[in-house]
Amino acid sequence: MTSTTQAASITLLLAFTPGAFADGNVEGSVKKGALILKGDGDANDIEVIGVGYDTIKVRGRSGTTINGKLSKTFDHVDGDVAIKLGDGDDEVEVRYLTVREDLRIRGELGDDVIVLFDNWVQDDLKILGGGGEDEIIVDETWVWDDSAIKGGKKRDDVHIDDSFFDGDFVFRGGNGDDELIVTTCDFDDEALFHMGNGDDEQFIGTGTWFAEDVEFDGAGQTDALVFGYVYFDWGVDVEIDDYEYFSY
Repeated sequence: MTSTTQAASITLLLAFTPGAFADGNVEGSVKKGALILKGDGDANDIEVIGVGYDTIKVRGRSGTTINGKLSKTFDHVDGDVAIKLGDGDDEVEVRYLTVREDLRIRGELGDDVIVLFDNWVQDDLKILGGGGEDEIIVDETWVWDDSAIKGGKKRDDVHIDDSFFDGDFVFRGGNGDDELIVTTCDFDDEALFHMGNGDDEQFIGTGTWFAEDVEFDGAGQTDALVFGYVYFDWGVDVEIDDYEYFSY
């Protein structure tokens, strides 16, 4: 199936204002090459920045500290990067990383903002929004193996732009009235978009390419799916289920 659809103009705003009322402390350590970051119950706000081959700098914003300090640089990170934000309204921006193994981010409770920009993940990518109303942005990120992005129990806004997914890709919206926008992405293996409960809106387009089978599942609610300049490789099986409104 091949589909070339009407043009749609989408502007993705990556810049966001750090939380004005962030606080608390994030504990960080490197164990057997893996960087582990754990937030507390307050509203944490951090940047996780690649600054060298195996060196990552973590910087607190808006009053958040890292191991009790304004920032902390971690050396010899050649394994997973695991970020557990805790139960507050947290924000994390991850950029310029080359992750040798998995990148895992878990939002927990609270209304969280998770931003990935210009990263290379050599194994799996896993993002879990948690229990609040979350915003997840993935931009200019390349994942060499499998990817799983899951919203939470409430409304989530997820934007994925200009990124490459070499392995299987799974998106699950969870509960809540979710919005998913996917633009200028390549999916080189099988993909599943399951919107979950709620009245959801989904836009796929602006040059997005699917090389293997893909399934879009609205999960039976009052959901909308819109294609705009979507390309499917020859012989790809496209399955579209349970959408009240579909446009291409």
